[in-house]
Amino acid sequence: SNKFMCFYCCYEFVESSQLINHTRTEHEDAKLFTLLKNIKKDHRVKFDVTNISCKKCSKPVKDLNDFINHALNEHNIVMDTEYNKYLYAFKLSDNKRDGMKCID
Repeated sequence: SNKFMCFYCCYEFVESSQLINHTRTEHEDAKLFTLLKNIKKDHRVKFDVTNISCKKCSKPVKDLNDFINHALNEHNIVMDTEYNKYLYAFKLSDNKRDGMKCID
């Protein structure tokens, strides 16, 4: 069976809704930039961007590109812009029919 792994702690879940709930409750204060900076560039990582927002100012962003641009332009945080070579952005859904949708 397919499993959904937490980006932050690698805990696995059978249902996407379990992962969504886990991320909301257990990793509310996780620092995305710290995690993104520490990803090994030779690994492919699936990353849920369903409820991505800026932790510094609480601004919601539409996707990972928007998030990276916001961090640079609003907070002067510089990141590797090549992240799209090793990150696969997905939006998880509680609807079993939707499951996981790839975001380009």
